[in-house]
Amino acid sequence: MSRRFTATQTSLLSIGRNSKGGTAHLVFTLNARLAKSLDWPEMPEGTGEWTPEISSYQATSVELTPNADGLKKFAVEIESTKINGFQVQRKSEKQGKNARKAAKKRTEVSCTIHFNQEDGCAKLERFLQSGGPCSMTVTYVDAPVQEELAGVESEEPEE
Repeated sequence: MSRRFTATQTSLLSIGRNSKGGTAHLVFTLNARLAKSLDWPEMPEGTGEWTPEISSYQATSVELTPNADGLKKFAVEIESTKINGFQVQRKSEKQGKNARKAAKKRTEVSCTIHFNQEDGCAKLERFLQSGGPCSMTVTYVDAPVQEELAGVESEEPEE
């Protein structure tokens, strides 16, 4: 069964090519709704950086749509193989040019998308030139779960 999640405040940071296609490094803002859709628990208190237990998904497609109305025509969709490397960080928000650190914090997630579409890198390069902040929708498949087989008992190793 395929599932989806959408991150509304996403930035495409970099693109890399390899012999099988390429990778894209993105950063997005994490909120409670998005964490729930990814089956992640709340970030532990007092932690500045965290890696979730579920840190890799078998993604089938990724769609990036610019947030600005005039740039929506530059939306791009690529076929992907997986999304992984999730790193969650709390960051202080600054306001104004020379502002001190504000008390308000946001939670930011960095990740890597892997794709093997031939023109995927070219599509993302065009998007990077036109874009800015965007919305990212990822369609992924849940990891298979091994069920207990009838008539098979697991044995604890003897010490």
